[in-house]
Amino acid sequence: MKIYFRENQLAYLNQIAANTVGHSNFTLLVGKRKVGKTTLIKQFLRANAGAYFTISNKSSFLQLQDISEYLKSYTFPDSFIPNFQSWGNFFEFLFYIARNRPVNVVIDEFHNFELIEPEAFDELRRAWDTHSKNSMLNLIVVTSNIDFMKRKFDSEDSPLFRINNHFIKLTPFRLSDVIVIFRKNNSKLTTSQIIELYTIFGGLPKYYFLIERHQLWNKDLETILKELVFVDFAPLAYELKELLINDFTRGNKIYLSILQAIAAGFTKMSDIAKTVNIPVTNLTKYLYELEKKKRLIERQLPVNTSDDTKSKFGRYFIRNYFENFWFRFIQPDIINFEMGEYDKMLVTIGEKLEEYVNSRLGIFIREIFHDYQKSPYIQYLFPFEITKVGSVWNRKDTIEIVVVSEPAKAVLYANLVLQEEPLNKYDVNLASTQFFKFKNLYSNYSKRYLLITRNGVDEGAEAFCKQKNLSTIDINVFFEALVNDTVDTDAQIIEIIV
Repeated sequence: MKIYFRENQLAYLNQIAANTVGHSNFTLLVGKRKVGKTTLIKQFLRANAGAYFTISNKSSFLQLQDISEYLKSYTFPDSFIPNFQSWGNFFEFLFYIARNRPVNVVIDEFHNFELIEPEAFDELRRAWDTHSKNSMLNLIVVTSNIDFMKRKFDSEDSPLFRINNHFIKLTPFRLSDVIVIFRKNNSKLTTSQIIELYTIFGGLPKYYFLIERHQLWNKDLETILKELVFVDFAPLAYELKELLINDFTRGNKIYLSILQAIAAGFTKMSDIAKTVNIPVTNLTKYLYELEKKKRLIERQLPVNTSDDTKSKFGRYFIRNYFENFWFRFIQPDIINFEMGEYDKMLVTIGEKLEEYVNSRLGIFIREIFHDYQKSPYIQYLFPFEITKVGSVWNRKDTIEIVVVSEPAKAVLYANLVLQEEPLNKYDVNLASTQFFKFKNLYSNYSKRYLLITRNGVDEGAEAFCKQKNLSTIDINVFFEALVNDTVDTDAQIIEIIV
């Protein structure tokens, strides 16, 4: 197994461990599920001996018993491993065993303390304030809950406010990172094929670990889906189903129906409520649970929104790419899936896949403007410092890609028009009308207009574009130019043992 694009984070963790002498260190490691946090920590612990704990949702009493038994497998000089009566006892013990030598301790799923024993945060703070300067504990806590992190580590009301002196955030792979991974594994897939895969799996490392394990670097999308999803005992076959069963109790059907509606493109509250057949007033609590507690969805606002608490134009999207795919194609057909009618399902998915990929391309292009703004091709399209990237919409109209430079007072409006034949004058005029319906937005900014096409425009449309000051680019040219600008073929890959 290989670990990609994490060499800086691993080096930082190693440096913190080496510098834990004469004092303690507290590192907060944050990243969404499946982004590779545990893999990184395991690699760190192979080079730096230490203890690893995961906080689950079972009782504190049982977990403390388990931890006590686990610690007895370690040899600590002059240390007796007690049966811990409280989390305070446990934290005190960690500092005790680190009084004469550095000790590495990792606590994963740290946010679960909030469920089982919130008082543990106060106990940790007391122990830290009392002993951290006189011991050599290198404590690393890991969480996937960003909302929890903000409430507990960034809020002055929390006992954990600024307790950490180190912070590491793991982010998913970017599109160009994924292309590097395929090229490093001698894949012959085209950029378009890799983008198609990225549409399904996004940038979460777990999925590329599975592609490597099953040696799928040169397989087409249908074969990859068969191997990872649509076959008995496939590694991703029941992952989401089990997650959802564990995550939801009462109201399962409503939650699942909401997620299906969002994945199908119903992103406004009124449309979701109508699709699920519940009143909008009842929908709010379910959306709050899915967004704030379970973090399966996110609410997005028009890029020009100044006060999100007052905006009525929020739209909801599923965070994880594969989860969106699941709720778009698998969950609505779960009976066939459970009956093993995989070929039948793959035929249906194949018929709708191009439309699905096209509907997701706006997300990628917004990501690209955000992540690759120093790329020469992005600079060519918008040669200003980028401060915001998003979309704008009203009740009827939408501009999919809006790129804003507040210092330059400039804005780029872009929409995708992905028909197979070149656009004619009528097509261009129809597509560009969306831009001019937002003419009063950013009224004192200079504006650029861009149509992203599949096969360009005909001669008549080209003249019309010049007249209307519209630019056009072919989407394949856009992606290939981006790849040539950004892909680092010498990117470092760390070999690890799993």
